[in-house]
Amino acid sequence: MSGEEVTFEKTDAVSNNLIIVASTSSNYNTYKENKSSVGAALRADLNWGFASFMGLGVGALANINSIQSPVSVQVKLMVGYMGREKKNKPQINY
Repeated sequence: MSGEEVTFEKTDAVSNNLIIVASTSSNYNTYKENKSSVGAALRADLNWGFASFMGLGVGALANINSIQSPVSVQVKLMVGYMGREKKNKPQINY
């Protein structure tokens, strides 16, 4: 993964006043440094078809590395054929 590491350094603000234009500089300097890192992506997904035409799903995703480690969770409603059929009771003949 590649990304930027940004650092801020506090400085004094400088004001410039002219007859027509007045401006003030920022009171922070920013420094950007490009970095790259090795990490791991982890994903878990759980789906449940509670009807023959509808189901629910929950998933989690994490990308772990030294630059940034975002984590997300998703909940989804699925509509369509869920591969679920009615179970027939076995018949016992005596």
